Amino acid sequence: MLWRLPFCLFNRHNAEPTSVRWNGTRHVGICRVCKRAVRKSGRGYWKRLVEEEVVSNQ
Repeated sequence: MLWRLPFCLFNRHNAEPTSVRWNGTRHVGICRVCKRAVRKSGRGYWKRLVEEEVVSNQ
């Protein structure tokens, strides 16, 4: 999966299906390649989850 690393550098991740959960506002999971927290965007792509987005539900 090393060939997918450039996609992660441009914020186009690939989530592990077993890690995907619904947090009340969006789907979140863990990237298969870089192991960062990711969210599903409105267009269906997986993007990196920013820290402010995690705590904004409180």
